[in-house]
Amino acid sequence: MVLLQKSGWFDESFPYASHEDLELGYRLADQGMRLIYDPEAEGFHWHLLTVQGISRRVYLMGYSASLFWRKVRRQDGVLKRAARKLLAWFCSAPWGVFVWNRLRRKEYLDNKAYPVQWRVLLFFGFFIGLADAYRSRTIRV
Repeated sequence: MVLLQKSGWFDESFPYASHEDLELGYRLADQGMRLIYDPEAEGFHWHLLTVQGISRRVYLMGYSASLFWRKVRRQDGVLKRAARKLLAWFCSAPWGVFVWNRLRRKEYLDNKAYPVQWRVLLFFGFFIGLADAYRSRTIRV
């Protein structure tokens, strides 16, 4: 509890529930917090998962990642920043947004092609969210 008080609790400048816990973890580590792994520990975090809900969630994760990387730069090299910007530009091009919108309106059933489409949906969603944050756009989902 003392470490949380010293480090300032959660940073409320994160607009969505994403990356605020990671940022707090970095501040707690700076205050000397140590994590102890317990293989017997169990945790549950239940959500009703829909394609639309997951695509929105991943988009918002990309959007919030921009703020996280501005606040926590120690793991950030020039090459990583350049790669993220390039991927954000690539995915947020009009054709990329078109592909993302098509995939998030699709029904996913048991089919061998769907794992690839699902990964493309998540990948594009994250980097489109990141691109929108870089450009200070309002969210599109």
